[in-house]
Amino acid sequence: TTKSAGDLIATINIKPHKYLKIQDSDLHYQYMLGIDKYIEGGNIKVPAPTGIIEVNLPLRFPDHGSLRLPGRGLPPCQGRPSGDLVINVEHSGQSVCRNHHRF
Repeated sequence: TTKSAGDLIATINIKPHKYLKIQDSDLHYQYMLGIDKYIEGGNIKVPAPTGIIEVNLPLRFPDHGSLRLPGRGLPPCQGRPSGDLVINVEHSGQSVCRNHHRF
């Protein structure tokens, strides 16, 4: 019998991540910003493919603003460069102090 070469077609299903959403090669993370961090700024911890990373958030960061971290998204694939990690910031309107006051 003669065997001919053929193409292998594989389907890969990616299970949705609890916190990160895929958009093209980019990963998007929704960060709820408390009033304390809004006023003071400082480091925040966010999930990334390589683990938890710390990112410096400028003080008074705008509501619905985003931070883009180049090369921190999905790895390169089929000639496309690495994606970015995009942190979408939304103000929660709550204090993250011990008493959790609502404004």
